[in-house]
Amino acid sequence: MKRRIDPVDLATISLEWDKTGPKRQMAIDAGLDLSLMYITAPCILKSISMIPHKKILDAGCGTGFLTNEMAEISEECWGIDSSRECIRFAKERYQKKTLNFVCTPIKSFAYNQLFDVCVSNMVFMDDPEWKDSLIHIVEMLAPKGRLLMTITHPCFWPKYWGYQDEPWFNYSEEIFIQGDFSITMEKQIGITTHIHRPLSSYLSTLIQTGLKIEKIAELTSEKAMPSTDEQKYPRFIFIQAIK
Repeated sequence: MKRRIDPVDLATISLEWDKTGPKRQMAIDAGLDLSLMYITAPCILKSISMIPHKKILDAGCGTGFLTNEMAEISEECWGIDSSRECIRFAKERYQKKTLNFVCTPIKSFAYNQLFDVCVSNMVFMDDPEWKDSLIHIVEMLAPKGRLLMTITHPCFWPKYWGYQDEPWFNYSEEIFIQGDFSITMEKQIGITTHIHRPLSSYLSTLIQTGLKIEKIAELTSEKAMPSTDEQKYPRFIFIQAIK
């Protein structure tokens, strides 16, 4: 069950992911996270293959699954996350010469080189500081560097989770919502908080930072997901923007 809560800070959400992240990774290892495996990760990896990508930053990397995949195709890949447990797990699980993990909020990450690509996969709708995070990401991008981001679809996610008719829900508002983090084939992974924002909030903020939007896609699986649930509408959005 999802419920509206008072706004919380990034430290509180990071503690939620300290508890939830490792269990989610177990679901990934078991092949149960279909959205990651069949929708968001393939979209990002395909997009990276078509642009310069020597140096990649994974902002909000979680336990490092996608970061590790991107390290296979780059000269240098950094994964950062504010969850200590997620980063600890990532460091233990994934070890390559091209791969680095740091526990830090996105806005506080310091590095002396610029990145060709910054990926933010399913992060901004969990980040109360997302505008500050985005500004810092733009600062870390090289000229003509790209941001590749995915978020839950603000129009359809409330319908997917069944709170679109709750009296406290208003599409045009920023709303903090707490509930069980579940994926298609695994429930009760842990209690987490996500933030509903209208799509216009994301798009206008991207434009305000000086980024130019190159592509927007409402994501569905490129091949049938091995699930009995029929996808009647897109649950995720992909945005590619250039500095």
